[in-house]
Amino acid sequence: IMLGKRHHRGWDHRHVVWMDPCHTIIPGRAKTEFDQKMASYGKAKRWISADARDDSRNLRSGPYVNKTLQWGDKRLWWCIFLAQGKVHVEVLPDGWSQWDGQTVVVPKLPGILKKMLGRDATYPDYVFTDRGPGYYHPSSGAINPGYFAALKEHGFTPWAGEHSKWQPPDLPDVLLHETAVSWVRKYLKQHPVKLMPSMDENIRRVTSVLQEACLHINTHYEVDDLCNSLPDRLNLLKEKEGERLKY
Repeated sequence: IMLGKRHHRGWDHRHVVWMDPCHTIIPGRAKTEFDQKMASYGKAKRWISADARDDSRNLRSGPYVNKTLQWGDKRLWWCIFLAQGKVHVEVLPDGWSQWDGQTVVVPKLPGILKKMLGRDATYPDYVFTDRGPGYYHPSSGAINPGYFAALKEHGFTPWAGEHSKWQPPDLPDVLLHETAVSWVRKYLKQHPVKLMPSMDENIRRVTSVLQEACLHINTHYEVDDLCNSLPDRLNLLKEKEGERLKY
């Protein structure tokens, strides 16, 4: 279906803005901070002596330490935007929920695009998302009424239409915003925030690193090529008959 639209590379670059909500768990206690540090080492094998392998300081953390909220921790929601060769991260207000929060995000979109692309740019008019909560109903594929109304009010069209049952819920190797998110998370991993006793200060520091990540990506990464790459990724996916893609 996506290939059948016959959108060329330049069409996607000009007309589509990609967006996706993400979150970062900010530790509120020493254990969570330690677990996140251990998880940052990844799953690769380590050179370690046999007698130290089972030492508590060297044990790996569970796979969900950066996804689940524990007592004292804080979930900081942020939304990534990708359009016309630029990446932007917008930190969302406290208490934001992905189930009904798109009515908060969409009204911000015109101003965000103006910051990303400049006042004289021709702004994209199609919004591409996955089928995550708040966008489409998880089983029927029907668009969230509040989200759809907000899009119409601000002059945007959902790329997948009002019913996206045909769109797989998760296409991490194909969807362009997923690549942009991986770039941001890589920067966060390589530039860990020195945490302080004050949660407000920690939120400010994480927000600052997120902005630094966008500046770094827009300066050093081929974001323009990424915004042109959807047709190539779809054709590669078809050629590999649905297998995982490697770039």
